[in-house]
Parts: sequence; C-alpha cells; structure tokens
Amino acid sequence: GNAGSDSLRLWPNRGKLVGNNYAVTAATVEKINVHGGGGTDVAKLYGNPATPDTLEAFPDSARFHGPAFDHQVFSYRYLHAFATAGGGDVARLYGRLGGQDTLEAMPEATRLYGDGFFTRAVDFDQVSSHGNQGDVDVARLYDDPLAADAFDATPEVASFIGAGFDNQAHGFRYVHAIATEGSGDVATLHDDPTARDYYKAAPEVARLYGGAFFTRVLRFDQVLAHGTPASGDVAILHDDPGRPDNLSATPDSVAYTGVGFDNQAHHFRYVHAYGTRGDNDVAALHGDPSRPDLYKAFPRYARLYADTYFQRVLTFDHVLAYGSSDPADVAYLYDDPAGKDVFDATPEVASIVGTGFDNQAHGFPYVHAYSTSGSGDEARLHDDPLRRDTFKATPNKAVLDGAGFFNRALAFDTVYA
Repeated sequence: GNAGSDSLRLWPNRGKLVGNNYAVTAATVEKINVHGGGGTDVAKLYGNPATPDTLEAFPDSARFHGPAFDHQVFSYRYLHAFATAGGGDVARLYGRLGGQDTLEAMPEATRLYGDGFFTRAVDFDQVSSHGNQGDVDVARLYDDPLAADAFDATPEVASFIGAGFDNQAHGFRYVHAIATEGSGDVATLHDDPTARDYYKAAPEVARLYGGAFFTRVLRFDQVLAHGTPASGDVAILHDDPGRPDNLSATPDSVAYTGVGFDNQAHHFRYVHAYGTRGDNDVAALHGDPSRPDLYKAFPRYARLYADTYFQRVLTFDHVLAYGSSDPADVAYLYDDPAGKDVFDATPEVASIVGTGFDNQAHGFPYVHAYSTSGSGDEARLHDDPLRRDTFKATPNKAVLDGAGFFNRALAFDTVYA
C-alpha cells in the first residue's frame, strides 16, 4: 500500500488492494503478503467455508491460513477476519504490551483494540484473546441471550462457552461477564490460592478479586465462587431487598438463594451475609462435626464459628444454628435490651424471640441465654420427659440440665421451668 488510506480484501485464492488512484488484483494465488503504508488502512480477510482455518492477529500483523491458503498482512490499522460458523475455525488475538487494550467478545463476533490497532473476528467457533499481565487490559464477554451458557474464570484465564462459541480471555486485569437473567447461565469463579481474595455477591452482580485480578459477573442465574481457606478468603453476600431469601451455610460452603439468583461461596474462610429486616429472610448455619463450634446470636446479627471457619449473618429475621453433635458445642443467645423477649429451651432446641428477630440453637449441648434485667424478658425451660433432670435457680440465674443438655437463663425477670 501507500501512505494513504488503503482497503484490502483477501479470499482463500485471490485478493484486491485499493488505494488513492490505484487498484491491484491477484487471482488463483494461495499465498499473499500485503504491507500497509500508513494511514487508516483497512483489511478484510475471508476464510474457506469448506475447511477449518486459523487466524493469528497481532497489533501490527496478522496471518490467516488454512489447508489451501496462507495470507499475511502487516501494518494495517483495522483488521476484520470472517470465518464460517460451525466450520471449526479458530482465532488467536493478541494485544499490545503497555497501555490499555479492550476486549469485547460476543457469540458471533469478537473485537480487540487499543492504541493504534483494531482487530475483529467474526463467526469463529473459538476465539482466544490475549492481554498482557501487568497492563490494565479490560475484557467484556457476553452470553447468548437465547441459551444457557457457562462462564469460568481464574485469575489468569476466563472463558464463556455456549452453543457454537468459545470465547477466552487470557491475561486480562479486569474481566466482566454479562449474562441474560432467566436464561440459565452459570458462572464459576476461582480465587488466587496464594493470597487473600474477596468475593462480593448480590442478586444482580457478583465479583471476585484480589491483588492482581478482578472478575465481575452480571445477571447470572447461578454463581459459584471457590476460595482457599488457608489464604483467609472473605465472602460477602447480600439479599434481594423486598423479598424473602434463604441462606444455607456449612463450614465449607454457603448458598444464598432467592427469586432469580443462587450465589454460592465454597471454601471461604470468612463469610458475612446480609438480610433485610422485615423481609422474612432465613439463615441456616451448620457447625463442623469434627471440632467444637461456638454460636453467638444477638438481635441484629449472629455468628457461628470454630478455628477453621467463621460465618456471620446480619439483619435476618430468622437464624437457625445447628450444632454438630460435638459435646463441646456452645450457644450464647442475647436479648434486645430495649424490648420484651422470650427465651424457650428444650433439650434439643433453644430460641430467643423478640421484635424483628428469632434466633435458634439446635443440637447445642450448652446454651446460655442473657437478658437485660427489668426489660420484662421471660424464660421457659423444658425438661427431658424420659429422664431425671435438675433445675437450679437463684434471683439472677436459672439452670435446667440433664443427660446431654445444659440450658441456663441469666437476669430474666420471669423464669418458668
């Protein structure tokens, strides 16, 4: 080409280059090399519909080749490559080192662009795009709105796969995946096992990030995030305000579900979940059967933890904590100092209920309930009807205990046993 703006078109066995005051045509040629001459040159490359072809595109050059052709272009500002959907064609796109490159990948077309270059790949069955570690490259990957697709991301590689497409992003600092709500899309996110990472999820959006990566997913029906307990990863989960949602947690995994969302956190050392008071949100927390668990519940928040996990829930209307049959499991239940609350305990289940909260302890051998003297709180202690139990009471505390249980009420104005 020359210093002006040239237009190039290459097919498997022919090509045409057009510029200011000139045109060059090549026919029945299997290999064509074209050099741009500056300006805003545009190249359009077409594959062979009958064979699987491969595109390799860099900011300053590209090669498109198959069994019957091998074309290369150099120094073209804009590059457009066209494949045949379902033909097994593969594209590999590379960004520029330094600066910021942007990737936008959709099922039918992908474009990668930055300072001085623009590359677009259309109808390739697989597209792998490569950023540069250390740059601030950004990738946006989109689903097929009419089908269920799968997104998978590690700190190094992200892929969005569906019927007829496989779009990959390698080495991008920031990755955003956009789904279609209700289409059955699933996102799986993986942490950096060598460092502490953070997972934050709400019904519409979730993100997992660390010191060198940031992954965000939007409008996925299900999000599965995987952490590493030894690295101290943290998960923060939010509800859908205005609707009743459900949280289920074990020491290894947490699932927060509601209308149109299922956000899960697996193997996170610390979990914090938020409900909305008055929405009838329910949290079910399960202890670790291999070690003693400690449960502490207040009107506004509750936490269940041991030396290997920590679960905290805030502003849930109902919190149900389940001991693990460890004889050393202990539950502490606290009243609302400003309201009148009721503590009710059997050998199997204990609960403290007040305005806006219902905190329960299931299967804890030791339960201690704390009241505020003068607030009108009431305690009801129930025995084991099949065994001999012991009740002891002083003005400040009452204890009913028997085989396998110990329920204590402190500073309650009224105690029934």
